[in-house]
Amino acid sequence: MSFLNDVLIQTGVYLGVVLLTFLIFNFLTKGFLRNYLLVKASRGKKVLVRIYSITGKYYKPGIIKSGMLSYKDRAGEKPVHKVTKTEVFNEMGVNCVEVDEETGGVKTVNFDAVEAMDNKKVDHLMVRCLYKPSFKDNPREMILLILMALSLGANAIIIYLVLNIGKVGVV
Repeated sequence: MSFLNDVLIQTGVYLGVVLLTFLIFNFLTKGFLRNYLLVKASRGKKVLVRIYSITGKYYKPGIIKSGMLSYKDRAGEKPVHKVTKTEVFNEMGVNCVEVDEETGGVKTVNFDAVEAMDNKKVDHLMVRCLYKPSFKDNPREMILLILMALSLGANAIIIYLVLNIGKVGVV
């Protein structure tokens, strides 16, 4: 009976530590962790709604039924927004939708500014940056590397002497 009691106490302590850790992380992430795990556990039935408010952004789980997104915001209301396929994106393994609380609409990304980008020119710039020649080695880095190696060697000798202090001179 004593063994079973010890096992139950040990299990309770571990569960308490796990619960306390979860609560601390949930507090530090402003409730994101709980909502993320709810959406992840739904296995695709729910979406994570990132809501941009005046004071910042927060997350809530939402459901998309026949193209309409519904979720519960901080005020307890259940706003409904029309959502298209292009407004849903995957982030951290869950489907996400961004909503602006002030305008009451779904946020979309406008790629018009990126339209005039020249891929060939950017690729050439990347290759030039990657293979940029190094003009000379920095002697300061070499001196620091040599000093670090010497200090590591000196520390190893000191540790050896301290551990073998009683054995020195004994035959």
